[in-house]
Amino acid sequence: MKKKEIEPVELIKIEQLFQDKDWEIEPDLDIRTSLYQKFVDRYERIKKTDRTLFIELSKRFLRIKESEVYSIFKDSYNQIYDDYLESFNKIYILPLVEPYIDLKKTTKNKIARPKIKSGEKIKLFIELNEYRELKFSQKINLPDNFSLIEKSFDEKRDLLILVDDFIGSGRTANDILKSIFTNTKFNSDNIIILTLVAQEIGANSIYDTNRVVTFFKYLKRKAVSDFYKGNELKEKMNQAISMEETINIPKQWSLGYEKSEALVSIMNKSPNNTLPIFWYETKNMIAPFKRYVNYK
Repeated sequence: MKKKEIEPVELIKIEQLFQDKDWEIEPDLDIRTSLYQKFVDRYERIKKTDRTLFIELSKRFLRIKESEVYSIFKDSYNQIYDDYLESFNKIYILPLVEPYIDLKKTTKNKIARPKIKSGEKIKLFIELNEYRELKFSQKINLPDNFSLIEKSFDEKRDLLILVDDFIGSGRTANDILKSIFTNTKFNSDNIIILTLVAQEIGANSIYDTNRVVTFFKYLKRKAVSDFYKGNELKEKMNQAISMEETINIPKQWSLGYEKSEALVSIMNKSPNNTLPIFWYETKNMIAPFKRYVNYK
């Protein structure tokens, strides 16, 4: 697709945005590694009538670097009520993943290694840091997997905290909780979810479906639907769709997975709940906040 003209005053606005967000401005780097260059490239591909919205959304975009993960985890953990944690004998922390993984055989003697999930990465950050500084740390246990606590877990005296980096629509979390609840030891009284960032729709869905509470540092609303009203909402939504159409984003990704309208990138990766205008890319078009490194 052909890029549009970009005025010097627009570059000034972009640089101001980067300064306000404390994003690195590295115009001399290759576009494949320079966030600034990738952002300008995406901006240039957008219609001039839609660029104001792109900047508005960028101002509310939350980018969490790997170096910030453990600190934000601590802030999320500290949102849990002291009296609540005090009431349990043991606190088990596990990643928010399916309790059992069905490994499909790839050959007669080999099995496929499962992909590492973001919740497992968060647990690794906890293990690598001095989590003794967390309140009630003497109660904390970090088992390798769900099966190690399945028999020993005391349903009335122990707590299971399921950790993840991001809660989007809540669908995946609800499916995992459904699997865990097949073991009658586990219920909404002894399980909570802890995440760095939660979409409001996802946290609400988890509570409405399973009565499980989600704790978080950042709570995010839908980027367009929850920020504008009336005629302005209609106008902004049309512009959001227009941006997607301009760069040929597939319909199934429109407004993000489950129409979550998220504005989040964590550990240099955007969840599919994030507006695809920020992460969708092809071999000929690189994204500012990629989802996968598909194209070299």
